Amino acid sequence: MKLGISNKLTNNFKQRSLIYSAILISALGCALFYLGHQEKLFNTEFYEYKSYGVVKDNEPDGIFYDWRTLLVDKSGENIDAKHREMTNRRDFKFIISPDYKGTSFVESGEQGRRLFSVTSKTPIIKSHKGHVWLEFVGILLVVIGAGLIAFESKLTKHS
Repeated sequence: MKLGISNKLTNNFKQRSLIYSAILISALGCALFYLGHQEKLFNTEFYEYKSYGVVKDNEPDGIFYDWRTLLVDKSGENIDAKHREMTNRRDFKFIISPDYKGTSFVESGEQGRRLFSVTSKTPIIKSHKGHVWLEFVGILLVVIGAGLIAFESKLTKHS
């Protein structure tokens, strides 16, 4: 008689453990899915900055924008020559940054410095694969937890 009670207690313990584990797995799955769906864990906002070329040491940062106003001799020949020079010096470079660095910033390099200007104050929204994986793992855990609860009686059947 004692052996039957012991088996029944062991079986009840197995059932409870399985159900609690299934609830925990499902809850973890819901939390992971929520984290992935909210897209708050990984950065998804980026800012694009553009530089027109390298600024020489003796030039102001905005030379590629303001070269016409900086000319002393504003004759047609001088404007055409400077226009050709500035066109030939153009060397576009783009930077994608997760941080907003203001409307413009200067970055020093080996050949000189570059003035980077933001292309749009509205950030570029780009999804992160980590969020998709969190959603996938979350759904998988919810399904596993639900499956464990659904098949609990077969999994804990006493022999």
